[in-house]
Amino acid sequence: QCPFAYYLEKGLYAAPVKTGRIQKSHIGSLIHAAVCEYCTRVEQDAASPKELREKWEKLTPEASSAIIQDIMADVRKKITAHSGGESKQIEYLLNRCGSTLIKSAENIRKSIISGGYTSVCREKDFEVRINWKNDSVTLFGKIDRVDVMGLAADGKANIRVVDYKSGSKKFSLTAICNRLDMQLVLYALAAARLYEDGLLYKHGPMYTPQISGIFYNRLTDEQVIIPENDASLARREQNKTRHLDGIIVIDEAADGTLPPDSICDMDKNFAENKSSEFLNVSLKADKTLSQASQVTSRSTFNTIAEYMKKSVIDTDRRIKDG
Repeated sequence: QCPFAYYLEKGLYAAPVKTGRIQKSHIGSLIHAAVCEYCTRVEQDAASPKELREKWEKLTPEASSAIIQDIMADVRKKITAHSGGESKQIEYLLNRCGSTLIKSAENIRKSIISGGYTSVCREKDFEVRINWKNDSVTLFGKIDRVDVMGLAADGKANIRVVDYKSGSKKFSLTAICNRLDMQLVLYALAAARLYEDGLLYKHGPMYTPQISGIFYNRLTDEQVIIPENDASLARREQNKTRHLDGIIVIDEAADGTLPPDSICDMDKNFAENKSSEFLNVSLKADKTLSQASQVTSRSTFNTIAEYMKKSVIDTDRRIKDG
């Protein structure tokens, strides 16, 4: 993003003059809001993590379709009222939003019910203090989704942070290490702090939080057209639009390798299928993780997290120094 544009938006809080027209650029916010509303309606009246999981597990295609139709009817009503009537442009935006919601809803459901995690909160506001040596800074933000899996035997709570993206945003460790994209790691630090403070959820025993994954979840209605005689290629291409794009954090084995067993906590079919429908991981013939798998060790992730803390303090200091 242009530094000057960023300064205008985040520093001076400047905003374009509202014209009352719905622009193509609004579709990202529209889809994001629709997806969050969908999750809210699916999980309505759930009073515990167990009930939250049951809501997703028992969700039928018919019930899901009815929820989506209701949401899109509400969206249509609000948009047409705001813009003064329907038009071809509005119809296009609504169609894009509807098709994206249908595809995204199934992908979200699959990522929740395929493992042992429970989606415990959505659009969670946070205010956490980041400390580095003798300095500190307070961060404010909102996390799209936090999933938790308690491991009673280990006394640990695995935390998975998911951020919805409607654009072409891609996860990159290089961007993180160059301070170009600190968002997901900072969200992970915030989620762990919220868990420690009992602000994620208050049901059941509390364990020691540890980050198990950080992901962008791309919201898209992209369709892949592949010749019918190449089904394997079609499946690989379609999976690219389904994947949670990020990194899985794995505890190292005594020999320094990254055992794939813990991935089954996110996708119970991973060991059998040797790949995942929504995670960027796969197994080689010897049942070790492929080089292309998006995984890292816990020690490496902890080093990155500490570097992010230092980066936030350094950035805050540079801003204050002009």
